[in-house]
Amino acid sequence: MSAEHTVEFLREQQSVTRLKLQHQITELATNAELAELNPGIAQEQVNAMLVQLTSGRGRESAPPMTPKDEMNARIQERQRYLEMLDAAMQLSC
Repeated sequence: MSAEHTVEFLREQQSVTRLKLQHQITELATNAELAELNPGIAQEQVNAMLVQLTSGRGRESAPPMTPKDEMNARIQERQRYLEMLDAAMQLSC
């Protein structure tokens, strides 16, 4: 009887482990999909900022954009791109 209980316990443990792994894979896939969207959003923000900088017009209530603002937007875009690559790498491993 003890061997049967041990086998049943090991089967249950394996099932729980499998479910955890499936959940982690699903979570990684979702994170990768979201990370793919972030660089595009960040690039659009950079593009909008460049338009504001070159046209000299922004929203009337907002202060004018500066080159520092542009650089910060570019840095943020690159950070989001790196996050996307990291998420894709985690998913492929």
